[in-house]
Amino acid sequence: MKRNHKTENKNQTASKAAKIPLARATIQELFAKGGLEKLFAPVDISSIVFFRILFGFILLIEVFRYFSHNWISPYWIEPTHFFTYWPFDFLKPLPGDGMKLLFLGMGVMAVCIMLGFLYRIAMALFFVSFTYMFLLDQTLYLNHFYLVVLVSFLMIFIPANTSGSIDSKIKPGIRKETAPAWALWLLRFMIGITYFYGGVAKINSDWLQGEPLRMWLSGESNIIIIGPFLQYDWMIYFLSYSGLMLDLFIIPALLFPKTRKWGFLLIIVFHLLNTQLFSIGIFPWF
Repeated sequence: MKRNHKTENKNQTASKAAKIPLARATIQELFAKGGLEKLFAPVDISSIVFFRILFGFILLIEVFRYFSHNWISPYWIEPTHFFTYWPFDFLKPLPGDGMKLLFLGMGVMAVCIMLGFLYRIAMALFFVSFTYMFLLDQTLYLNHFYLVVLVSFLMIFIPANTSGSIDSKIKPGIRKETAPAWALWLLRFMIGITYFYGGVAKINSDWLQGEPLRMWLSGESNIIIIGPFLQYDWMIYFLSYSGLMLDLFIIPALLFPKTRKWGFLLIIVFHLLNTQLFSIGIFPWF
């Protein structure tokens, strides 16, 4: 009986791809022979599931912060004028307690995302609700809110609920331990753009002269370890230039195996330091 060697080779390739741990996937794979085909090859889904769970949890924390700090009423209920975005000038806050109900709904959707329950619907509804809230007033703009909008949109199309989810328990037919590689690379691309553009934006005369860090960190001597040194210009310049270099080069460092561990270590220290230096909510954790 003759064997179909082409079929066997394809099956072996798919099997090997499925067994490759997600963390080992490198940028070189995209430029290797047949690199574009690998965008549709199966890869371990565990990291995408982990991202979905933490993403939902962070969104839930942000919703909770708006209720605990009583921000909803002074931001959207009490004001009589809003600086809207063109061409979304027609958007207005919901009347009465509508904005509070909107945030309550976003909290429910965040839980659904985290648990992978009715995932596609919850993700789409969260994207629409959060984007609507984001577009109501330019004066409330935050960089990480814009990132939440973009990532929420991408997550609608990423099959992050086919494992470790209630959806996959209810519908065993959708259960998979792999995902197409493009889903992983799409998320990597979005986060990569964020870091790199953050570095490009820092290439300006103010940042290169230590501002606005000098202004922001003046008097912050109680910060752990580095606090006593913030009064010196060399520390301000060190933080300014190290932040610039980190944003520009952290993605290449994470993409190549030889520098990946050091990249992870640096970026963890960087964001933990940000939690101490600045009051910017969920941003460092996100």
